[in-house]
Amino acid sequence: MELTRAAKRRFDMLLHIIPYYKMSVEYGLHALQLASKHNQLAPLRVYVDQEAEPVHETTVNMYTHPISNMAAVHCRLLLEFVGLRSGGQLSDLVEIKERKKGDVGIEDFWDIGGSPLHRLPLGVVHRFPQPEKVRRAWVATCDFAGQRLAHATYDNKLNGVDVTPMLHLAFETVPRIVGDEFLAKAQPPFP
Repeated sequence: MELTRAAKRRFDMLLHIIPYYKMSVEYGLHALQLASKHNQLAPLRVYVDQEAEPVHETTVNMYTHPISNMAAVHCRLLLEFVGLRSGGQLSDLVEIKERKKGDVGIEDFWDIGGSPLHRLPLGVVHRFPQPEKVRRAWVATCDFAGQRLAHATYDNKLNGVDVTPMLHLAFETVPRIVGDEFLAKAQPPFP
């Protein structure tokens, strides 16, 4: 039996897209950790196994920033996928009430018993120590991805604040939530 177009899209989300975004965020955490341990201008060489010469040469900063920046975008996408986003003039974490037509979210999937998965509530931050800090980290990551990266000359929500510690916390917590609440529960779609 062939999968419907919608089922194929959900299948791709479950097996490829969401795991890829999750891995990107985990790599973003590794990039932040690498950047914190070394001088930003230190030379960095990338080697591929069994190659004698580096395949890429740059600096720590030029290597880690693109990885952590893309991880922030993917982290925001994951939060939106599970039903949370940054909203309001003074940004706060809010639940997504309605999806735009064509958007796929966690609620479009089912568990092994056939029950639909649900968008995550704001209280999901309480699964972590210091939930208020986690909430602020998620908001800052969404604002960083949606404003500072997208509009480099307009930074009214973050006001020039160094968001690195908040990115670090978001990159630690969001993959765990996505793993626990989606990847561990969702079943492949059927036609």
